[in-house]
Amino acid sequence: QLEAEKEFGDKANDWPQLPIAPRAMLMGGICQMERGQSDTALITFEALRKRFKKGPLHDAEMFWEGMALSLERRYDKALERIAVYLEAYPKGRYTPAAAFEKARCLHNQTKHAEAASLFQTWLKQHRGDRQENEARLLLAESLMAEGEMGAGLKMLTEIPEDDPKLWEEAQF
Repeated sequence: QLEAEKEFGDKANDWPQLPIAPRAMLMGGICQMERGQSDTALITFEALRKRFKKGPLHDAEMFWEGMALSLERRYDKALERIAVYLEAYPKGRYTPAAAFEKARCLHNQTKHAEAASLFQTWLKQHRGDRQENEARLLLAESLMAEGEMGAGLKMLTEIPEDDPKLWEEAQF
């Protein structure tokens, strides 16, 4: 990942006029996030936004910046960025993941009633999404935190055994 990040950064810096430069910069930021350096990724995404304004990857930059802010536990800022993304791209390629992350940010801020409502809506709209079982787990936690133990426990039973990591978490 470090080599990939360096390669992407070199391409973006050495040939900023080429059409691949914005994508290289974006991928460099994503590599930084994968290496646990979301603080550095935020700098990269900000530079991408300033350098290429509203280019063809504007939606991706907005989404990934929101994700990096969430990883940095800057939930209020993450929620702001995600809201801007969802407003600008209501049917964008990252919309399901952005809506999920919005609910997770609220969950992490212990705003469980709001999180539960968003997770319930998300589950209705995104059946079969790869984050479905995680949404069920976080919804269950939010429901139980709001005193809805029965509903939360019922939600945990909906996590299938073929998702061993989340199923095991649901058992505890």
